[in-house]
Amino acid sequence: MNASGAQRLRVAGSPYEMGLAHGRALAASIRRYAEERLELAGSPVWSGRAATRAEVLDLAGACLEAHERLYPELAEELRGMSAGSGVSAAELLVA
Repeated sequence: MNASGAQRLRVAGSPYEMGLAHGRALAASIRRYAEERLELAGSPVWSGRAATRAEVLDLAGACLEAHERLYPELAEELRGMSAGSGVSAAELLVA
């Protein structure tokens, strides 16, 4: 932790390897944060209308396809983080 109390993680390697290290090191925190964000994304207060978890993840999946085309290194990092944390890449994109 640094002086502000935030965790600091140093990673290196390919985008996938960095995501994998990040996912493994902070898996529990990543899972909690992703769950909170998924719940918020389906809330009418946050997004303007109620949506089911499946609807939120379908939209995230469509966005993930665009990320893979436009930002392949980010998509690789998300895949690595997904493998390391057990949280799907679509859930990570929502988070």
